[in-house]
Amino acid sequence: FKCDELMDFIEDLRQPLGRTFAIQDQEEKEAARAALFAEDGAIAKGLVKLDKRLESCGPDVTIADLYAFSIVNVFRQPTFVDGIPVGVIDKYANIQ
Repeated sequence: FKCDELMDFIEDLRQPLGRTFAIQDQEEKEAARAALFAEDGAIAKGLVKLDKRLESCGPDVTIADLYAFSIVNVFRQPTFVDGIPVGVIDKYANIQ
């Protein structure tokens, strides 16, 4: 049950980024992505919740942990997704 919850949460976390792929103008796309990671951005708010949630994770690695790791690492620079600011996940101790 907790694995499903975490995987669903990660899906919700990445959805706003997926919408930016439809933006044709490169500068507008990069600005939209940067806004998602700004202090009040949708992904930044989700990362705060994820960081808090990971405080209580046990020592055993689950498929949900691996999924979260793979998706969150898309946010780590360098990445194939342009416009994500460098170091956006550095301040979340439980995510690193």
